[in-house]
Amino acid sequence: MPARPVVLGAQPIGGPRPGLAWRSTLVTNQEFCRFLNDMSRAGLPNVLHRTTLFANEAMLHERGGRIAFFPGSGRYLARVGYEYHPAYWVSWIGAAAFARYIGCRLPLRAEIDTMTMDLPIDLETINAAYRVGDTLPVADPDIADHEIGHRVGNVQVWCIDGPTRPPVGDASMTRYLYGAAWNTPATWDDIRAVRARHLVGCSRGVGVRLVCDATTPAALRTAAIASRLHAALSALTDRSAALHDLDAVIVEALTR
Repeated sequence: MPARPVVLGAQPIGGPRPGLAWRSTLVTNQEFCRFLNDMSRAGLPNVLHRTTLFANEAMLHERGGRIAFFPGSGRYLARVGYEYHPAYWVSWIGAAAFARYIGCRLPLRAEIDTMTMDLPIDLETINAAYRVGDTLPVADPDIADHEIGHRVGNVQVWCIDGPTRPPVGDASMTRYLYGAAWNTPATWDDIRAVRARHLVGCSRGVGVRLVCDATTPAALRTAAIASRLHAALSALTDRSAALHDLDAVIVEALTR
């Protein structure tokens, strides 16, 4: 039997660790609200020039809007009862920025595929194909503390990598998605299908899983993340540059 992957605690923060280690839980709504509030205080709001950067905050609760912005207080809060459910409607920018904020990174598609396939998974037991009708809390009662919760199911997750540059045309950069969510099919063909979305694309059922290894940079302060993103976004005014190259500036800002 393959060796179990190394698993970190629920909230790893800090610098490099030897080997590849997986965070034991998906990122929660409560954690992502804390990140959104901290980024807003650092001068980078979630919605900038009518564009959503990190997560879709305009979604109704009935459509899975579990993160709410309250203009009176200027704060984000998780909906009651969903604080410890996995965050979704998250963009790649939001996922990658959160990873830098906590001192981790997003997994490569190959890494998460290997982790998923290393140990048997009964697809009849995962939270997918509308069996539950929504997410479950990230703490998985059916596994031990040293195991990874919801390796498949609950939400799909963003990967740090994506397709190579298209050979022709001026296409935007995309990043891979992986896995199954509560609202997607529960088959290996669907779980392992190669699919990708744009950096600001937000979907119901797409959230964040984190890894850390010796190459992972230390956590960044929110002011540094905001500064990097402001600089990268300012480059978008260059109409002479290819869309793919402009998106690459954003990716580089969140992965170095």
